[in-house]
Amino acid sequence: MPRLPAPATPGIVAAARQQPNVVLLSYNVSLFDHLGWADTFASRQWDARQRAYARAWGRNNLYTPMVVANGAVDGPGTGTATGTDAQPAGVAGLVAQSRQGAEATGWHVYVDANATDVRIDSDRQVGEVGPYDIVVVVYDPAPQTVKVKKGPNKGTKMEHVNLVQDVAKIGEWNGGDVTVQLPAPVPAGREAVVVLQAPAGGPIVGAAKI
Repeated sequence: MPRLPAPATPGIVAAARQQPNVVLLSYNVSLFDHLGWADTFASRQWDARQRAYARAWGRNNLYTPMVVANGAVDGPGTGTATGTDAQPAGVAGLVAQSRQGAEATGWHVYVDANATDVRIDSDRQVGEVGPYDIVVVVYDPAPQTVKVKKGPNKGTKMEHVNLVQDVAKIGEWNGGDVTVQLPAPVPAGREAVVVLQAPAGGPIVGAAKI
């Protein structure tokens, strides 16, 4: 039985690193563990997150790797329709497409964060937009390399970056300028980003690293 091509994940990581102002967050899923190798970092919580995107977009199937840009558009992160290694054009194209959608709304929101507070400023008044969830995503910035021992990609060494550890909603925003206090410091050895996202797999309209 021939081996399948190397996974696209390394290409996605490399392409994302070339994008300024882009934070790549890894949500590993267990949906395809039955193929012979259980994902070391998979979580059913992230399975549910992927399914929420699929429902929001009216999809009836899931795939991996799935690159979701700003909660608005998705793709395999590949540069060509038949390619298996993600090229910068693939990731860059998804990011650009998601930003075009945000600009089309005609309104602006700015998110800033520090070790204690999250500040949201907008030209929309309270009640004119939203509601949007204010969510803190905590991740491990240390790269992790796993050697796949079974399944179609047996023997492949896969690098994982920015593995998400926790996702916590800390408030809601529906317009206006607001400040929300962070409930706890970012754990030692971890990094975090705050995102302003519509519920149930909706678009992300603002983000900032803490």
